[in-house]
Amino acid sequence: MWLGDTLKTHILLLKGGVLLSAYDIIEMIHSRYGKDMVTTVEAVNELVELINTVSFQASLISELEMFTDLHNACPKCGVTIEVLSIGEADRGEYFGTPVTEKEYLHKCPNCGYEK
Repeated sequence: MWLGDTLKTHILLLKGGVLLSAYDIIEMIHSRYGKDMVTTVEAVNELVELINTVSFQASLISELEMFTDLHNACPKCGVTIEVLSIGEADRGEYFGTPVTEKEYLHKCPNCGYEK
């Protein structure tokens, strides 16, 4: 898919002494494909499969999850994620007053991913 020339560019940048974080790589991919989330997520997930370094894989996966959270997209397929339900969770009490917190269930209509 995108890995041919784009990956070569990233490797050249790394060889040139520029240190890229996982987020920087995701941003570059996202910019390269006109801010298309589906293509961005597919490309990053493809890149994760090609990387042999477990720590960088974990970093890239973590950054992708944060990146897709910011853009309200599924980290598995890139489709806009939907809020299915909102509930209240009991969080104890604060100086005698009950405390609750809203909980949200997000689900991808395309692949079924939930968070």
